[in-house]
Amino acid sequence: MVKLIEIKRVYFNYCMTNERTINKNYKGYKKPKPSTPTMRLGLTRKFYTAEGLLSFSLDKVRIDEVYRNKTEHKPSFMNNRL
Repeated sequence: MVKLIEIKRVYFNYCMTNERTINKNYKGYKKPKPSTPTMRLGLTRKFYTAEGLLSFSLDKVRIDEVYRNKTEHKPSFMNNRL
């Protein structure tokens, strides 16, 4: 039950937007852009999907960084040299 509540909390904060409220309360050209609670707090700048959150892997992010910067990647002993 705790896992399900945590998933719902993360989904609400990172995926659900206030688009329905905006459409109901604002008319015309002055509508604000839809945003999530974390965007309004300034913690993120983009929307996330539920699939993206549930399939996140830090290992995959690190591997992608190494391959993206393959020409700039140096062994750790090279970083300690003057």
